[in-house]
Amino acid sequence: MNTDTFYQIATWLVPLIIAIVFHEVAHGLVARRLGDPTAAQMGRLTLNPIRHVDPFGTIILPMLLALAHAPIFGWAKPVPVNYQRLRNPRRDMVLVALAGPGMNLLLAVIGTVIVGATIWASAGVASPAALFIAQNSINFVLINIFLAIFNLIPLPPFDGGHVVQGLLPPRAAVSFGKIGRYSLLVLIFLLLVLPMLSPSADVVRRVVSPIVNGIAGWLLRIPPQGALAAPSHPGSLGRFYLIAAGRARVGGASLARWSTVFVSPDEEPVEVTADAQGAEVLVLQFPRCGPQ
Repeated sequence: MNTDTFYQIATWLVPLIIAIVFHEVAHGLVARRLGDPTAAQMGRLTLNPIRHVDPFGTIILPMLLALAHAPIFGWAKPVPVNYQRLRNPRRDMVLVALAGPGMNLLLAVIGTVIVGATIWASAGVASPAALFIAQNSINFVLINIFLAIFNLIPLPPFDGGHVVQGLLPPRAAVSFGKIGRYSLLVLIFLLLVLPMLSPSADVVRRVVSPIVNGIAGWLLRIPPQGALAAPSHPGSLGRFYLIAAGRARVGGASLARWSTVFVSPDEEPVEVTADAQGAEVLVLQFPRCGPQ
């Protein structure tokens, strides 16, 4: 494993673990607030990642996805919730389910603040430490938005499935909840089988990713694709190029989907070309906005 590969894994895996741990703890905290102390009694309301780590879902799968330049996602061991102990089971099921995605969106906002603070504190100097923090923060924003939207898919075992179950009439809710018995098969079918059968049925690419890109673009103030080739502003730190779809070449680097590359002002202007039709590149400008 070369240094670049290790760096890519480090800047994706650390933000992912933080995101999924906070996601699960949020479920448990809201459940306790609404009457179910099960997670607290089992010692799961802790930010210690060891208590939440699922070896495959938290470490192995995200590493494989990072190496494949695929959208990064994963899962932790679910925080136990006994819905019968909730004060209003049907209503509170919805609130508990929404707590995880809600926490991820809050973390995405915090990550955006960290990106801005890093740019400001760097005083125009693109040091290795500043770039490492910035890239971790950008990845943290993307991961949290992705987890929030991905988990709102309205099918069990996703949080969106629990929301639907809580809103359905009681008899229909019981039947709908039985889909959760086949959660692994649902994941495999949704993420692997459907895209192979028909690219137009790729839920992640066609539904989740556009929403993630839109929210990330709004939070990070990323210019639209038409602004790709615009030169950096004078005195800027440079840019992060984020490959949102397809493959693209930024300068001399060929990048796959969900890759990032930083281009310093000395290397601008760079040539940005699509390696395949449908490539989409988002640009994050690093202005010189630190103390002078």
